[in-house]
Amino acid sequence: MENNKNDTDLRLLEQQLKDKINGFLDSYVAKPAMQTVDKEIEVQQDIAVIFSLHKITEGFILDHGEDYYSGCLDTCNKDQVEEMKQTLNDFINGEPDGGVAKKASEIINKFLNKKHLMAYLEREIKWIGISILSASYISPFILIRSVFELLIGISTEKNGSMSERIDSITFFKDDEKKNVKKLWNKLNAWAHPYGKWEKEICPIYYSKEPLYHPKIYKECHEYYFALTDIFLVIAVERFKIAALEIKESFENL
Repeated sequence: MENNKNDTDLRLLEQQLKDKINGFLDSYVAKPAMQTVDKEIEVQQDIAVIFSLHKITEGFILDHGEDYYSGCLDTCNKDQVEEMKQTLNDFINGEPDGGVAKKASEIINKFLNKKHLMAYLEREIKWIGISILSASYISPFILIRSVFELLIGISTEKNGSMSERIDSITFFKDDEKKNVKKLWNKLNAWAHPYGKWEKEICPIYYSKEPLYHPKIYKECHEYYFALTDIFLVIAVERFKIAALEIKESFENL
C-alpha cells in the first residue's frame, strides 16, 4: 500500500510540474512569439534561415572540415617553423627531454581546430532565436555575446584583450576586424544588469508578461545575423568549407 501511495504522489508531482512548465511556455514563449510574428511577419523565415545555415555548416565542419589550421604558420618566421619541426620530431622519436611533450602539446593545440565546440553552437543558436521570438530580450543579448566569444576562441589561440584577440585572427580583413570589434563593444554593454538593462529595458515593463518591442527586437535581429556572418567566415576560412557547398546545400533544402 505504501508503495502505491508513493507512486501516486510521484505521478501527481510530475503532472503538477508538467502543468507549470506548459503554463510558463504558453505565457512566456508561445503568446509573445505569436505577437512578435504578428508584428514582424518575416521573423519566422529569418530565424529559419539562421537555424538552417548553422545546421548545414556545422554538419560540414564535423564531417570534412580541416582538423588543423595551417594559417597559423603565417605568423611564424623560418626559425620558429624549424624549431617546431624539431620539437615534433623529438616527440615522435621519443626523445627523453621532459619538456618536449609539453612543447609538442602546445604546438598541436595552437594548430588544432576546435571542432568539439560545435556541440555548443546549434543549441545556443536555437535558444537565441526562441528568446528573440518570445520577447525575452535580455537573454539573446547575453547568449549572442557568449557565442561571439566562443567563435573568437575557435579562431585564435591568442590571450589578452578581446581587441588583441580579434587583431590576431589572420583571415579577418582590417575592415572586418573593425566591424567585429564594434559588435563586441555593443554586446559587452549588455553583459551586466546595470546600465544598459535599465536604460533600454524598463524593469516595470519587463516584469509584465513578455511584450514585443520593435526597437529592441531589431537590435537583437541585427546582432543575430552579424553573429551568423562571423560563423560562416570562420567555417570557410578556418575549417576550409567551400562557400559554394554551403550555398547549394541551403538552396536545395
